[in-house]
Order: sequence, then C-alpha cells, then structure tokens
Amino acid sequence: MGLGVVALFPLAMPVAVPLIAVPAVRVAHRQGPGAGIVVAAAAAAVAAGLGAAGSGPGGALAAGLVTLLAVGLPAAAAGWVRRGADSSRVLLALLSAGAAAIAIGALASPQRSREITREVEASFQESLLPGTLERYRTAGMKAEEIEQARRILEAVRRFFVKAWPGLLASLWVVGAAAAFYTGSRLARPAPSAESVRFERLRLPAVCAVAFVLAGAAAALTSGPIRLVAGNLMPPLAALYFLAGLSIICGFARKWFRVAALRVGLYLLAAYPPMCFVVTLLGLFDWYADFRRIGEGATRTS
Repeated sequence: MGLGVVALFPLAMPVAVPLIAVPAVRVAHRQGPGAGIVVAAAAAAVAAGLGAAGSGPGGALAAGLVTLLAVGLPAAAAGWVRRGADSSRVLLALLSAGAAAIAIGALASPQRSREITREVEASFQESLLPGTLERYRTAGMKAEEIEQARRILEAVRRFFVKAWPGLLASLWVVGAAAAFYTGSRLARPAPSAESVRFERLRLPAVCAVAFVLAGAAAALTSGPIRLVAGNLMPPLAALYFLAGLSIICGFARKWFRVAALRVGLYLLAAYPPMCFVVTLLGLFDWYADFRRIGEGATRTS
C-alpha cells in the first residue's frame, strides 16, 4: 500500500511525514524517547485500521509498518539528541535509516517492486508526459521546443521508472528533515530542542564524495552499478539541497526580520532552477565554508 501510493503521488511523503511525525518529535524532546515511540505506535495503530478497512490484513500490516517507521524513526532521533548527540549527525543517521528501509522494502518483494515500476511507467505514459506537453502547446511553445522538451521528459521517465526507490528515498529525506526540525522547534524551550537548529546543519565531506562518485557511476557505467548509482543520486541531491537551504536560512534570519520575507526566499530557493543552485551551494560548503565567508563579509561591511 504505502510504497505504491507514494510512487504514484510523490507529494504524499513530504506532506505526510511532517504532519504525522512532528508531534512525536516534540513529545520525545520534552518527555523522552519512550513517550515519542508511544505516539508513533498510536499513529501506526490508526494507520493499520485505515489500511484494514481499505485493503484487508495485508493493507493493515503495510500501513502500520510504514507509519511506525515514518513516525518512530524521527522520534527516536529526537531522543538521541536528548542524550547529548550532535543534531547534524543524528539527522544524517535518521535519513540514512529511512533510505535503507526503503531499499530493503524494494528488494524484499520483487513482485511488488515490478508492479510499482509498471504503475510509475503508466503514470508517466498516460498522464504526466501528455499533460505536460499539452500545457506547453497551450502556452504557445514552438514545435521544435516542444520536441526538445519531449526528449528531456523521456529521459526523465526512463530514469525514474528504474530509480523510483531513490525518488522515494529523496522524499523521505525532505519529509523526515522537516519533521525533525519542526518538531524540535515546537518543543522549545526543552534543552535538547534548543540545540536542533536548521541553520546549523553540517554534513561530513564523505557525503560529497559519495555524491560525486554516484553521479560519475550513473553517467559512465551501465547495468547494476548504474542502477544503484541512479538510486543513490536523488536522496543525496535532496540532502545537499537541505544543506544549501540551511545556509540560506542562517543568513536570512540575520538579514530579514520579517518572517514573510524569509518564507518567500525559501520558496524561491525551492523553485527550479534555483533549487539546483541551492544544491550546489550545499555540496561545496564542506570546502568553502560559506557561513564563515558570509560572516566575514558582514563584519567587514
């Protein structure tokens, strides 16, 4: 149930995870990880009931397990921070655990994975590709421009049909991070929640190495290696988008006192092609340390 729904409707994961997991993260900061896990178990029970009503015992098990992981992992991460762990490392462990669970789920049921692959293929062929090209025609694009767009969309289709677990993992990265930071913000003034600040997110250099190697393997190899690399690229790109956005967030909090201006800036940063620039900003931060450069320029001015 869970994987199929999210594969067909990609916005389901980043919307659902923050809404469901935020209360558990807040409770875990204030009352301990045990209380957060209780909230996760309650959410899983409700999801299992809904799954049973719609798809029987199999749907109940799938919905309950997906919800338990989606809510329980962020709550456990908050409990880990409560014990004194560094929030950036905890977040990286949280995102890695969820991505690993998605990979295991895809490998554990080859038949279901093939069904989801067919569903994703059908979604592209029947609605996404024709609908997008029709909007381009309505907007008055020239025939050669539409043909170029079609070739690009076909390349995207070929990639995502095979790399849907990686796409799912990228949605987990965005959703789980939103739950982790939003729940922590709502838990303040709890001491552990005070240490969880999005603008302080730092990633180790090994993540940049993994991103570069995965990109090279996806472009230069073939077969299983290319498939694995292609599935690694989306979550790593999402991770570095978050890293770049955290840099922007840090400076926005200093420069823009009005919250509406900061929200507008974040929306602009998430919109293509700016999101690619933000991802590169996060990728090269381990080398350039843009926060230090920016703070030095601010002091000089």
